[in-house]
Amino acid sequence: MQYGQLFYIDGNQNIDIEAIHDVNALEKSVALLISRQDFIAHLPELQANLQIEINPHHVSDILNAEHPSFYDSTADYEMIILRTIYDLKTINDIKPVLQYAVSSYVFLCFNNILIIIHNDDPVLLSRFQGLFTQSKKNKCKNPLSLLYFSLNFLLDQFLLFRAPATQQFKCWQRLMLDENSSFKLWNELINYKSEIEAIADLCEDIEDMLEDWRRYTRYQMEQEFIINLNDLDNHNQRAIHIIEKLGNNIDTLIQLHFSALSHRNNQILRVLAIISAIFLPLTLITGIFGMNFTNMPILHVEYAYYLTMGVMFLLGLILMTVFRLKRWI
Repeated sequence: MQYGQLFYIDGNQNIDIEAIHDVNALEKSVALLISRQDFIAHLPELQANLQIEINPHHVSDILNAEHPSFYDSTADYEMIILRTIYDLKTINDIKPVLQYAVSSYVFLCFNNILIIIHNDDPVLLSRFQGLFTQSKKNKCKNPLSLLYFSLNFLLDQFLLFRAPATQQFKCWQRLMLDENSSFKLWNELINYKSEIEAIADLCEDIEDMLEDWRRYTRYQMEQEFIINLNDLDNHNQRAIHIIEKLGNNIDTLIQLHFSALSHRNNQILRVLAIISAIFLPLTLITGIFGMNFTNMPILHVEYAYYLTMGVMFLLGLILMTVFRLKRWI
């Protein structure tokens, strides 16, 4: 029974797994693309047909679809687990919502075969399978080189995060700095930042995995291998930089929001203070003339009321002019 997709690394020709009795006897290197469910279901048959043996502890790690990015090796093969994101979606109608899926790929790299175990995610898998038909595939002459191109493709998924994240940051900026709106989406903003931090954690796990691979690999540290490792590390560092920059921008935006809110409150308090300063002397005048004394100057003068009102109006006008000259209003 055929399961998975077995093909020559330097060509598009598919191979029948059952026709192989010893993978080490093949003249060309091969790669097996298989889902996690099929791998577990056909593990004894797979090991028998390919004449390989997989460590039981590694089988347990493969069973765990939530296992973080990880590297380990035996005398026969190296195992790499890489968790990546895909299917990024943005919702910006009312509030920005970041949606993405996480997928786990496991690579078992033998001398003559590369086994790629996936989660059977249609969106990412279709793009990943397209990697094998691109021109770059013709440059893959061994499992290690195909492993590099595969990891390079999966790490590129993090770089696709830049465009939707930038778009959503502008949406948050508009919501938080709009003077005519009262921002209340704090729970949504905290959840959004938590999603960003979760992606950052994935990248940090990958960083540790690449460092372990560099330190404990059984392959010779030849120039090409060193260049490929550095390239993968650069891809991951770029992703970390993008995510950290977005997180810092969110923190800065929160500070700007509170600064703008404080400035708005100060503007309101300044207007109230100016109004109070203008009416304070006028209140003093009305308080004086409101005293219940029998004999008060100009109290019985015919034009005392109009004179007092004129003085109060003139005093208020003078105060407003002084405040405007000082640019307080």
